[in-house]
Amino acid sequence: LEKGFHMVADSVLDEDKGKLRDAILTLQEEGDSISVEYRVKHPDGKILHIMGNVKLMNEGGERFYQRFLLDCTAQKKEERKKQQEFERRQMELVQALSIDFNLVCSFDLNTGKGVLLRLFGEHYDQIRPYFSGEITLEECMELYIEEYVYEEEQEMLRQTFTRERLKRELGERKVYYMNYRAHV
Repeated sequence: LEKGFHMVADSVLDEDKGKLRDAILTLQEEGDSISVEYRVKHPDGKILHIMGNVKLMNEGGERFYQRFLLDCTAQKKEERKKQQEFERRQMELVQALSIDFNLVCSFDLNTGKGVLLRLFGEHYDQIRPYFSGEITLEECMELYIEEYVYEEEQEMLRQTFTRERLKRELGERKVYYMNYRAHV
């Protein structure tokens, strides 16, 4: 209590204090417990990732919080390293795939929003303005289909490249492709 520690220690990072305090305040009845992940900063500047379990106890008519803390800093670093490695491999894959293609975009199939990764060739100059800024899968595919796909195959491509269909197909297998005729 000398340093103001009542529910949340000073060493907890400011951006995690509210989350920790809110989690603790959800405990109402004796025996209630909650697990919460947060970070603490030691006096030497080292930041630790903590998995804490807090339990509301009652002993002799006095209520208190019993805490068990687990340092999971090493696991967090490993997770971050794996995520960075995954992202690096994804970018390498996109770059490798882009070598043989003039137009390459990346889309989030949950939102439909995407970014242009590569647009190469002078015959794409007329569509280049459509790719400056935020693009959507639907707009991008419609523009491409209208401009470059043979009329007889346009409807087939529209039905094939919907977000729902792509999510389903890519969920079942990691690569999805379709053959169609295009003109440039």
